Amino acid sequence: SAIITVTLSDGVNSLTKTFEVIVTIETSINITNKGELHFYPNPANNKLLIKFQEGRYNKIEITDLYGNIIESKDLYDLNSPVEINIEDYIDGLYFIIIYEQSQIVIKKLIKM
Repeated sequence: SAIITVTLSDGVNSLTKTFEVIVTIETSINITNKGELHFYPNPANNKLLIKFQEGRYNKIEITDLYGNIIESKDLYDLNSPVEINIEDYIDGLYFIIIYEQSQIVIKKLIKM
């Protein structure tokens, strides 16, 4: 975990807020109340497979730790697994962002 302090100032007034950030590593995604979604392997080396069962997922983005979008895919056919080639990604931690009609799900991916 880490403690992050943010201070906003307009030159006259300032506001400081402190947050505790706890990071956990997930090895798969399982959304039980809105259908199911799984990705594997995690950690991954060359490719990532994402399988869907029900749900209305619109888009997948993979970002680095700074929020830079590394890859983005619109989802059309949820009956087939989505394969993402991550062979050229630098080893490290990434975020998988899955856009669904009413929510956004963010999970972690480890590239080895």
